[in-house]
Amino acid sequence: RKDSEMDDALRVPQHLSACFGDEFTVIDGAWLASHVQHGAALAALLNRLGELSAIAQGLFDAKHKPSPVTTCAQLAHSQHRVYVSLLHDDTGERCLAGLLKVGEKQLFHWDARGVMHQLSDMPSVLDFYVQERWQRQGVGRRLFEQVMQREQTGPSQLAYDRPSPKLLAFLRKHFGLAHFVPQHNKFVIFDDFFSDRAPPLKSVYDSIASRPLTARGR
Repeated sequence: RKDSEMDDALRVPQHLSACFGDEFTVIDGAWLASHVQHGAALAALLNRLGELSAIAQGLFDAKHKPSPVTTCAQLAHSQHRVYVSLLHDDTGERCLAGLLKVGEKQLFHWDARGVMHQLSDMPSVLDFYVQERWQRQGVGRRLFEQVMQREQTGPSQLAYDRPSPKLLAFLRKHFGLAHFVPQHNKFVIFDDFFSDRAPPLKSVYDSIASRPLTARGR
């Protein structure tokens, strides 16, 4: 679709403007509940943004329909948070320019030394998207800055669920994050996270034969 068509779907109607902050808004289940009177209209905006993110990342179901990671229904029944960026388009109207979704995950992760870590409530980036027309204008960087400030964390302290090549390039460029051990669960945790972390106690998985191929140094 053309940018103008995307903008139309993501423009914030005047009667919804008060629901959002000036430039950034954190949307979670409590936020949705507090604006229940605008539920259908807000769901249409958020679902469309999530759908565009899925299309950009090539996430489709068996029928080749977009399979979004971010939907209003999912957000209402989880502890996840979606940071959205709002900007003014060429007409002066506000629109949703991008999103960054975070939440906690329980992960088993092998580091570069071949040591397995059990990570409880690991803060994770679950979805990241900036509209094409707003890319390379600092929107993504400012979204990450909002997360770092509000969540009291840094990019190297986050896990990333199936990061796209664009996101990996973004993290390398802006935060110098490049090295990680591929995992079967597709989550990426950069080596920097483990550099200041005490090694875990030994487990039955510490023998070479028990490690996944990605952690054997092959």
